[in-house]
Amino acid sequence: MPLKFSPPEYIQRAKAEYKKGRKEEAFELLQEALRVYPDQCVDFLDISSAMHSADGDNDLALQEAHQMMKRCPGEGKGYLRAGKLLQGRFKDKKALSLYKLGLKSVPRRNSHYKELCQMHDRLSMKIGPKVDPLRNVPLEVLEMIFLNLSYKERLFCLQVSKTWRDGLSQAQTLWRDIELLSKSKRIKPGTVERLLPRTGLINSLRIGTNFLSRSARSCILSRSHQLRSLEVSASFSDWQTFMSDMRSVRFPNLQRLTLNSPNMNFSDHAVYSLLQHIPSLKWLDLNATMELDRSIPLPSPTFSSRELEAFTIRHIYCPANDYLETWLNLFCLVIPNVKLLRLPSVNGDSLPTRFLCDLCPLQRLEYCELPPGTYPIVPPTVTFLSITDLVVSEDGYESCLQGDMMPNLQCLRVSHADVSLEALRRILHFQSPDDASQETHIKLTEFVLREVTLCFTSPTNDGNPVLQMFQWKTFESVEILILQNGDFFGVDDEAILELTSQASNLQRVDLTNTAITGVAVRALVKNCPKLEYLCLNDCRYVPPDAINLARKHVREVSSKINQW
Repeated sequence: MPLKFSPPEYIQRAKAEYKKGRKEEAFELLQEALRVYPDQCVDFLDISSAMHSADGDNDLALQEAHQMMKRCPGEGKGYLRAGKLLQGRFKDKKALSLYKLGLKSVPRRNSHYKELCQMHDRLSMKIGPKVDPLRNVPLEVLEMIFLNLSYKERLFCLQVSKTWRDGLSQAQTLWRDIELLSKSKRIKPGTVERLLPRTGLINSLRIGTNFLSRSARSCILSRSHQLRSLEVSASFSDWQTFMSDMRSVRFPNLQRLTLNSPNMNFSDHAVYSLLQHIPSLKWLDLNATMELDRSIPLPSPTFSSRELEAFTIRHIYCPANDYLETWLNLFCLVIPNVKLLRLPSVNGDSLPTRFLCDLCPLQRLEYCELPPGTYPIVPPTVTFLSITDLVVSEDGYESCLQGDMMPNLQCLRVSHADVSLEALRRILHFQSPDDASQETHIKLTEFVLREVTLCFTSPTNDGNPVLQMFQWKTFESVEILILQNGDFFGVDDEAILELTSQASNLQRVDLTNTAITGVAVRALVKNCPKLEYLCLNDCRYVPPDAINLARKHVREVSSKINQW
């Protein structure tokens, strides 16, 4: 008579015999264990089914798994074993039905119930019916989701299926802001044309004229009665047709117009006709060259675009210099209420700026690409002054850039320029109107030096020009400070320590590519409690612990390092 072992011993001996290759002896031991311990048949049948499955005999393995379910329907092992064997045979539907039966039969307290739930959920997601969100999600919710995508990405979504194309086309708010400045191979030809008939009124339009056919452009413009912002990028061959299309449409609500064509010349009369055609225009950005044509009579001085508040231009070309002042005087009559003006050079020479004194409402003035020897005039109403590509030396600025001539200045930006410390001091300081012996300073809220060479004009002066600038006590009210590429003019720890001792109102600071270390960062965090943004890009001497300290106290910190 065979010896009797405990259930764990039977399982251990059967596994040992199976590993030695004596598989028949292993199965005999398991059959004997079933006869001796019938109440623990699940463990024996599970081991036997696993051995048959390892041998490739899936039929016997599946039969033993079914015996487990028949003998002990409240145990989860049998359902799991049978389901996995059926999945191995690619019979997912039968396996899913077994998992569902197991979830009904097996109590929740069973140790295998959780695994049974997981297998059921995975398989149901795999073979269950596919749910299209456009069929079950309300249209208002879909609009909120797809508004986070760009216009091109929304066009890609139209190409997913016919259901998506029909469903998304009904959400008119998704197509009121059109942005098609460049071609994309991923957008099929005709996608935009098919969408346009369903599009409602357009609010914002950024378009390249070579992207769409003329019929599509005409269809867009015909829906532009509510258009508020228009940006057009075009080649020379497309401008004439596009301008003729624009003249055929009225824009009663258009407020901002941007024309991008750096290699083209616009006549001043074309600009006048635009202002006359769009009386509601508040911002005109002409990224091209405006050519002053003397051969065409000037418009009547009685015409004026009283709504225009901003006018920016890339270049001005004037064939006859004696015609320039006549045009400028008329220009002041055409835009009497302008508040923002960006002025370039004229024929590479300086632009006469005396006419600016007639623009009383002017608040924001930007000078760009002015040659050496240009002495700009700043009206006293200006609160924002930007100087780009300009040599600001000491000589010649005593009569044009002085603080007492622009007492309302709040923001000063100097970019890509050579600036002497003495000239900068004349801008920021002036004699007190009450007491001539005392000196006062402009109360700036924004101060920007970007790609600037700050130096002394007198060879006897020595030291750090930035440190001496911060010692003027001019920056008590500054909230935005940008000192990019300060390696060229001495932005270091000593200068920042001097700054933080007085500028406690700083909210945004950009110190890109400067020679500061962790000492300056800790001073900014400690002495500037209102600081919300700190840019330390390419600050290679700032250690990681100082950056981590800044991240704990400042809402947004940028510390990218470019590898050259």
